[in-house]
This record gives sequence, structure tokens and C-alpha cells, in this order.
Amino acid sequence: MASMSFALNRFGAKTTLSPDFEHSSSQSFRPSTRVGLKITSSSTATESEPDLSVTVNGLKMSNPFVIGSGPPVEAWRLAGIQPPPAGFSQTSVFLNLHFLVAASKKQLSDHSNLKAFLWILWSLWKERNALVFERNRITPHSTIAKALEETEIWYQLLCNDHPPHTTMASPNAPHGAWKKPPADVVKCNVGMAWEASDYISGSSWIVRDCQGKALHHSRQALLGSSSKTESDLRSLLWAVQAMGDLRHKKVFFEASSVEVRESLLNPYRCPTLSSLILKILELLYCFEKWTIFHVSDQKNKVAKTIAESVISGSRVQSYVASGSPHWLHQMILEDARSV
Repeated sequence: MASMSFALNRFGAKTTLSPDFEHSSSQSFRPSTRVGLKITSSSTATESEPDLSVTVNGLKMSNPFVIGSGPPVEAWRLAGIQPPPAGFSQTSVFLNLHFLVAASKKQLSDHSNLKAFLWILWSLWKERNALVFERNRITPHSTIAKALEETEIWYQLLCNDHPPHTTMASPNAPHGAWKKPPADVVKCNVGMAWEASDYISGSSWIVRDCQGKALHHSRQALLGSSSKTESDLRSLLWAVQAMGDLRHKKVFFEASSVEVRESLLNPYRCPTLSSLILKILELLYCFEKWTIFHVSDQKNKVAKTIAESVISGSRVQSYVASGSPHWLHQMILEDARSV
């Protein structure tokens, strides 16, 4: 199967040869200086366009959607987005958004930052909320870097064409065995089991080190999933959350779900699950390094067996435990002996 990898930095993405998605990033600079705060709510141009500005120690942080005024203008300048000939409107949100939407549709260059305007608006809005509710100032450089980074990830995921260096797996290629991760990385295998006629689905994960030693494992029964795709994505989300809770910083994830792979490569095909997909990506940003591999059932047999036990063995009790399940000791030992 075809797969893609993204090696990212603070300012964008570079497509490389690898079996999936990879992300590396540094933490955004967030000064912790506490400041005085005043929130204003009034009307400027029309009653339908309220002034959503805030005042901090005498400095007014304007409504980010009124692009041409206040500190947000520095962020737009850094993004390199050219204003209309007459400049951005100082009062009309509608006119500014209309210009950005029209310009982004006409822009054919993939290198233009116009395609990032929605992410820039969202980042500016979050910057405003951080100022209001957390009293933290975020630099325009950090705001734009994060917005451009998220834009590149989204457009790479939406791309239907395989990159030049993407390889196609041969249908007759051997499935192989589970492989150990590098010395500074842990590998989390995610198991998913779905039974259309049942009201529950099984989910599991097991995390192992570079020696193949199981560090922790977990199992749970999922209720209320309307499809296998939703169930499998919920399983992946749960595993990603668990790795964060366990304070792992560099993680390789492996799953054998075709539905997960297709959802991450083509998220626009699952509009009802977009919030779930974006939540997974948001949590992945917390790791110093991460990769999601789509692998065969053979390479994922331990996690898959644990997940299937929820349905086949009616083991609906959820738990998290150190080490590995005793009843799969031999299977895990065989994996650890692999190269």
C-alpha cells in the first residue's frame, strides 16, 4: 500500500520517503508575563460586526477578523499576505473575509500563504483568547509559524497524488514480523476489533522498547461507534492520549486498520469524523517525534489479539497494566527475537 511521511519543522512540511506520517517540532514561545486586562464590547461599522477587542495595560488587541488594525496586522505582514489595492477594511469583517476567500480561489501557487488564511485567523483568535483568559502574550512569529505548519499538514493530508518517492507495496510481498524501534523511541501497537452485529468494539494498545520488552498494555470496550472507521479512529485517539499520559516523547504508532490509514490520508472523505481526526493530530503535536505506520495484521498480532478478546471472550473490563498479558507471553517473546 502507498504511504506518506511528513518531516516537519516550525515553518512547514517536507514530503519524504517513509511508510507514513512523521512530525517533529519545537515548543512555541509563550511568555508568562501577567498583565492587566480590560475587555470591551461595542459596535464599530455595523451592529452585525461587534468590536471584539481587548485592552491590556493600555494596548488594544483588535478583533483579528478586522485585519488591518492593531497588533494582528504584524502577523499578517509576517505571513506575506498582500492586502487589496485599497488596503484591508478597518471596520468590515465581511469585506476582509470576502477578499481572502476570493484571492485564495484564484491563487494557483502552492507556495502562497493565502491558502493558510483560515489557520492564521484561527491562530489569531486563539492568541486573543490566551491574552484574555490566560493573560499570556504570544509573539506574532510563533502565531504565524504554527498556522503555516498546521496548514501544510492539512494540505498534505488532502493531497490525492502520491509524492514522487512514495513506494507501492507489492501484493505478494511477505508480511514480515514485528520490528523493534530505535533506541530512543518506543513503539505503540494499536489493536482494533469491530463486530457490526454487536454493540461494542474492542480496543487495545501495547508499548514496547528497543529490546522488545513490553512496558505497558491496555484494553477497553468501546460503545456507541456508528461505523468501523469511527471505532478505529477512537482506538487510535485513546492510544495517543495514553502515550502522552505516560510521558513518552518519541513514539512510533502501528495499526493494521485500513480505515484509519484512509481517514488520515483523505480526511475530506469523512466529514462527520473530521473533529476526531483533528483531535488526533492535535495530540500528536505534543510529542517530540511521532510516526504512524500502517502495517499488516501479522506485525500487529499482539495488539490485535488483545482487542479481539473484548468481543470473542467478552472481556469488557477496561484496564491499564505494566508489562504484557501473561497469556500472550510466548507471542511477545517471538516478536522480541525479531530483528
